[in-house]
Amino acid sequence: MSVLFPKVNKMPTWNWRPIYYDPKKDEMERKLKALQEKREAEEKAAKEGTATDGAKPSDFNYTPSLHKGSFREAHEDHMSIRQKANRQSKLVLWIVVLCLLIFTFYVLL
Repeated sequence: MSVLFPKVNKMPTWNWRPIYYDPKKDEMERKLKALQEKREAEEKAAKEGTATDGAKPSDFNYTPSLHKGSFREAHEDHMSIRQKANRQSKLVLWIVVLCLLIFTFYVLL
């Protein structure tokens, strides 16, 4: 019987989860889509002359809050006191080494 009908094993079942799934990103995309739909509806209503909640399309202009050095400032705000002290002591060390090098070259020449 096994010659005519060989035994075929079932495919193994996999309990696979996507590695790069980010629920926060999905939630953000869902909210963004809802806001875009709301904005399109308000713009359409503004063109027709009836505003839904009194907001004008010009009220939704984006103003950037980032400026040059803002990431560095945020990083320094979140540094611990110990890290700040280490950074400051390294700076003082390099200044002292630089002064000693300048002094030794001045004396040698």
